[in-house]
Amino acid sequence: MLTLTRRVLEIYALAKWTKDRVKSGNAWNEHIVLLGDMNVPNMKNNEATIKALRQFSWKAVDLYQDSKLAKNDKLTRIGGSNLGNDKNYDQIAFAPTTLKEKIITHGVFDFDSVVFAGKWSVLSSLTTHSKTVRAFNRYLRHYLSDHRPIWVELYAS
Repeated sequence: MLTLTRRVLEIYALAKWTKDRVKSGNAWNEHIVLLGDMNVPNMKNNEATIKALRQFSWKAVDLYQDSKLAKNDKLTRIGGSNLGNDKNYDQIAFAPTTLKEKIITHGVFDFDSVVFAGKWSVLSSLTTHSKTVRAFNRYLRHYLSDHRPIWVELYAS
C-alpha cells in the first residue's frame, strides 16, 4: 500500500517532469493531462497532493464542485468518485497551457444507476440506504473497479 508521502512524491514528479519537458521544447505536444486515481482525499488547498500540482502551475478540474456532488446530468447520489461516495481520489489535472480553457463539461460517471441497476433496486427495497450501499459495493467489487470513471469533454477545432 502506498503511503501519502509516496503518492505526493509521484504527483510532484509527474508535474515537474511535464513542466520541464514542455519548457525544454522537446515535447511532442505541450497539452498534457493527468487523469486518474491520484488518491486525493479532498480538494482543499492545503491537501498535499493538490499543493504538489499547484507548485508547477497545474490546475485540477473541480469535478466535485462546491456542493461536493459530482457534476452529472442527473446529479445522482455521488459525493465522490469512490463507491463509498466520500472521497475525491480520482482527478483530472491540466498542465499549465491553454487546454483547460477548452473544457466544455466534465463529471463522474455514476455507473451504479446503469450497471447492475436491477441489483441496486432489489437491495434498496430490502434495507436502509447505508446497508444497501455496503451490500451493493460488496457485490460490485467482484465485477467492476471501486472507482467510478471520470471524464472531460474538450472543444476541438
